Amino acid sequence: MGFIFSKSMNENMKNQQEFMLMNARLQKRVASKRKELSQNADSRLNDEVTTKQLQLDENAELGRQLHEDEEFSRTLAMLDEELTTESLKKKKKLERQLMMQNEMRERQMAMQVAWSREFLKYFGTFFAIAAISLTAGAIKRKKPAFLFPIIPLGFVLTYQYDLGYGTLLQRMKGEAENILEKEKNKLQLPKGMITFESLEKARREQSKFFIDK
Repeated sequence: MGFIFSKSMNENMKNQQEFMLMNARLQKRVASKRKELSQNADSRLNDEVTTKQLQLDENAELGRQLHEDEEFSRTLAMLDEELTTESLKKKKKLERQLMMQNEMRERQMAMQVAWSREFLKYFGTFFAIAAISLTAGAIKRKKPAFLFPIIPLGFVLTYQYDLGYGTLLQRMKGEAENILEKEKNKLQLPKGMITFESLEKARREQSKFFIDK
């Protein structure tokens, strides 16, 4: 009887130990599952926070880029305006220089024409006196050779009259335009236009000549 009771007690204790072991394992699994779920929740929360932070950073970067683009556009517009203003200033300065050069040229031409007209007055008087004297001498001495100097003096008188009152300047202008349009090769310098390289070459040769000398 005592043996049977002792055996029953042992089985109960064994069953109780197995139940406690299974209960501990179950609690351990539940705790592990809860920990995993908590980690997953924290991970999702961290992912959401990270995503929001990245979105905020991206928006801030986009705003900064837009601000920099606007500043760059304004800077380009200012530079373009400054270049345009500077270009207009240079253009006006060049126009003033060209106008001044043209004004000086016109004044020089006017002085040349005025000089020709004044010279024509004195030379015309001289030519008239010379022609009358030579004609009278030729008639008096009956020598037509005295009339020969009138011919070259007449050419000089005709040239001065054409320059002062005629169309000599207009004909010269038309001929110059014709040369510029159709005979431009006659205006070229020997060996072509002077360049910086040719000047440097001549300078080096001259320096070498003086050094050798």
